[in-house]
Amino acid sequence: MVGVPRSGGCPTCLSRKVKVSSALDHSRITLTQDYLWADTLPFHPTGLKCPGYTRPLDIRTQKPPFVAPPRDRKHPKPAAWVIARKPNTRPLLLPQITIDEVLAPNLAYEALSTQTKESFQGWLMYYFPRIYFSFKSRVDVNWMDFLRDIPPAHFPPALMWAIRALITFQMGTVQGNEMAIYSARHMYGRGLCHLRALLQTPAALSDECLASCILLGGYEILDGSSERSWISHTHGIRYIMSARGAAAHKSGIGRTMMLSFRPFLISEAFVMGEHCFLGDAEWTSLSNDATEKDGKKGKNNALGRIMDDAFDEFAKCPGYYAVTRNILASPTDPDNAVMDPLLSDIAHAKKRLRQLRAQLDIDQSMRVSDSFSGSVPAKYVDSTAQLISDGINSILALLGQLSTVLEADQSRRSVQRQARLVYGANCTPGQDPWRLSAEKISRRNDIRQPVLLCDPTAFTSSTRPIGDALDRFSLDLGMGSESTNASQPSEFAPTPGWKDLPP
Repeated sequence: MVGVPRSGGCPTCLSRKVKVSSALDHSRITLTQDYLWADTLPFHPTGLKCPGYTRPLDIRTQKPPFVAPPRDRKHPKPAAWVIARKPNTRPLLLPQITIDEVLAPNLAYEALSTQTKESFQGWLMYYFPRIYFSFKSRVDVNWMDFLRDIPPAHFPPALMWAIRALITFQMGTVQGNEMAIYSARHMYGRGLCHLRALLQTPAALSDECLASCILLGGYEILDGSSERSWISHTHGIRYIMSARGAAAHKSGIGRTMMLSFRPFLISEAFVMGEHCFLGDAEWTSLSNDATEKDGKKGKNNALGRIMDDAFDEFAKCPGYYAVTRNILASPTDPDNAVMDPLLSDIAHAKKRLRQLRAQLDIDQSMRVSDSFSGSVPAKYVDSTAQLISDGINSILALLGQLSTVLEADQSRRSVQRQARLVYGANCTPGQDPWRLSAEKISRRNDIRQPVLLCDPTAFTSSTRPIGDALDRFSLDLGMGSESTNASQPSEFAPTPGWKDLPP
């Protein structure tokens, strides 16, 4: 006799010979509290749903599905940033990826790089219009040609970040946007990191590396991290240019970079009271070679030639000052082999600068001629000539003071020698004001204080240079701007750099 089935399952379970009893595992009962079987079969007496096995088991969650909140069409998301805010937290700025970066990231990067390089032209015209036009037609390669000709695969990241930092800083200062200035500082920091890596490669003396250093140094002048940070950066540029040699700056972009940054190299030498390498014979001869080359090509102009000759004499003056200071501070009499050539060089520099000043002081109607101004626009010709003339006047005053001090020191030492001959070697003259002044200068030099106020960063962070303030500084070394433009900030007023010398 067939036994009676004692399963507590449904007919489907019975037909499939699945034994379902009321004594199920507690673990399965716990599972069914979080998950439900997909089949909707009648309940068992135990209160559980029967699987039925009509199809494979499908476990689904009991949590409600996530429904995205509707977007507010009246206030769409910004194009570049999405603001994410949580309760009691500060807002975060998260970059939003554009459709160009999603579909064609390489093309989007190249487009951004091209726009960045082309925007650099506006930065040059905003900060250095006179300097730019003074050598635009007299160089083989200008800044824009150099940047455009670098292949994208070989464009140094340090140079790209330097350009981005300068352009962003200009935008922030013009618009009064502090966030843009903070972004520019971040870009400058990234540029320094890439420059540090570039300097450790064989390309440390390449044109691209020097261009990166100069542009990052330009940012230090505009928005320095400390009061004298631009001096440290300029010091590094001086070492790189010296290692490259004068021949590397005779033509091409090398000469363009040298002409662009030479005012700040001379200023750094003045501030530190050291010799400037641009005053050496191998560097000053570059101007004569360029003048002959421009004459053959028909690009020669009087204003550009006068500017080059004047800066060659300017570059020698830090060396004259350094030697004079050492002579005054020396307890022993200077050697005639040092004193006589120094006085002769100072006299020759004064004579040469007077000749250049006379060439600038011509009739205003003659200044607008192409033979005088060259590629400089008419609106910049008069101001450019006047600024150079102001710089010459200040340097002439400095050289005159140096020669007077040296001649007086010679007379003083001569009188002391005669006194020792008359009164004996044990003669101890009284306190000498010249000696005290010389010792005072020596002590100041020991703590590395600036001896001249040829400082392009002579402004506070709250009064950032807007317009052509640095352009004017680049032409007169910050010594004559006040007489040229009454609206010039007082920080750029000419201050006698020779005030620490003995009277």
